Amino acid sequence: MSETDNACLVTLGLIGLYRAGLSFPLARLREAAGVRDLATAIADGRLQQRGKLRRVYDYRVHGEHIVVFRSKFRLEFNFIHPEAFSSFLLKRHIELNRKLTRRFPQYIGLPLARHLKELCERKLVKQVDDVAGLFELTPEGEVRERGLRRSG
Repeated sequence: MSETDNACLVTLGLIGLYRAGLSFPLARLREAAGVRDLATAIADGRLQQRGKLRRVYDYRVHGEHIVVFRSKFRLEFNFIHPEAFSSFLLKRHIELNRKLTRRFPQYIGLPLARHLKELCERKLVKQVDDVAGLFELTPEGEVRERGLRRSG
């Protein structure tokens, strides 16, 4: 396996970790808003700028991002494209969660912008917002990421 292949696999692992952390709070936010589209819910006032979700998570809207807090857990994501990720959001996920930096030291200091570009060239991710630099996994990328999770 080449160094580039290994870097892509490590980045896919980080994407999987980010998406796993996002799944539960995102579902609770959509439930609180009463709609799937969080951008509309925030614009309409159905989802307040700050709040609490099921007495477990606190959240705060900050620009186009929502930051979700729990004891020793923080997650930031773009509410216009909630399933999307960027090099900034992936790096921020590791920085905000000290426990992750201890358990997953391989994710510290990755050149994520370059790796996401390589994953895009391999058609494992696609860009959904070029201004914000947001990407989503392609169906092939989903399969590869799921395979990484299963292989441990």
